Amino acid sequence: MRRLLFIIFFFCPALLLAQPSQGDGSSGNPYRGILTSNWTFSGDMYFGKLDVQSGTFSISSGSVLRFGTGDTLSITGTGVISAIGTVGSGRITFTASGTSWGHIYIYSSSSTISVLKYCLIQNGNVSSSPTDTYGGGIRISSGNVQVEYCEITNNNATLILVKFCFKILILIFLSKNEARSKVENRF
Repeated sequence: MRRLLFIIFFFCPALLLAQPSQGDGSSGNPYRGILTSNWTFSGDMYFGKLDVQSGTFSISSGSVLRFGTGDTLSITGTGVISAIGTVGSGRITFTASGTSWGHIYIYSSSSTISVLKYCLIQNGNVSSSPTDTYGGGIRISSGNVQVEYCEITNNNATLILVKFCFKILILIFLSKNEARSKVENRF
């Protein structure tokens, strides 16, 4: 019995830390807060502001992440995102739970490459922010980032902003009505 209690108290806190600090992913209680260890997400859930400060946030193919108005997915510190979908129904979707959300913001010092592959990034809107008006879909300010075969559509403000990146490969499919983008590479 003591051994079982030791195992539960010793190992269970580590399992609980492997997800955002708040929320259960429902529309009334979205995942939000700070992520400081590896976490793999799959399914169709709701998110508030989420900051991946360390570890890898892995997203399974076919997943849908729905963010609230103004909520941003930030990859900072030594955090990494690995969102690798597949063609068709295996694509990973980043979208709004209502009419719009913030964007994906990457400002990471990790040497590991963050990957967005076969993703749909839609309905981002940072144009109302007085300090962050670029990157309605994605803003990459620092880090090693690979964006491939992604569709970035129906975003307000610049679709993607890239600054101060060590390595970046971008292959993006935009809808035919999307013409605004800004890329600033300052190495």
